Amino acid sequence: MDHYKTLGLSCDATKEEIKVAFRRCAFEFHPDRHTHSTDSARELAVSQFKKASEAYGVLIDDSKRAGYDRIRSGGGFRGVSRGPYSNYNNYGYSAGTGAGAGAVPGYRTSAGIQWDVMFRYMTSRRFALNVFYASAFLCGTILIETTGKSLWEMNNSGKSFEDAMESIETVKSQKDDQ
Repeated sequence: MDHYKTLGLSCDATKEEIKVAFRRCAFEFHPDRHTHSTDSARELAVSQFKKASEAYGVLIDDSKRAGYDRIRSGGGFRGVSRGPYSNYNNYGYSAGTGAGAGAVPGYRTSAGIQWDVMFRYMTSRRFALNVFYASAFLCGTILIETTGKSLWEMNNSGKSFEDAMESIETVKSQKDDQ
């Protein structure tokens, strides 16, 4: 999506021109103005309003605009490959130098890992709950295994499991013969 085309501006537009263009788009596409329109017209207006809002948010902020212009011109960032999420949430960051520290959020590093996405997931409540449940399951399994083994050794001292199964089979066959 080209933010300049969305607002109908040239690349050298001033902040005042950006504000005027956004107000024009907001006035034309604001969802409140399309409450009585058809569903398709209302969806189109909402979509255009969101695009205009995003474009305004990027172009009005000098650092985001500089990052956007750098990406738009094809310069990209040194040492970082562009991934499918390269146009989102990474305006205004300095150039990365590869994997690890300094990598630009939203970009895949040379290893193909999106570190910002991984960090957000690992610090989420869902991840913490998954770790808790996995550790509870693992501890429960270990507890059952050791408890079962201890109980077996207490009740069947000196016998192996195979010996116990043989004696059970022997007792069953003796009962069947009677």
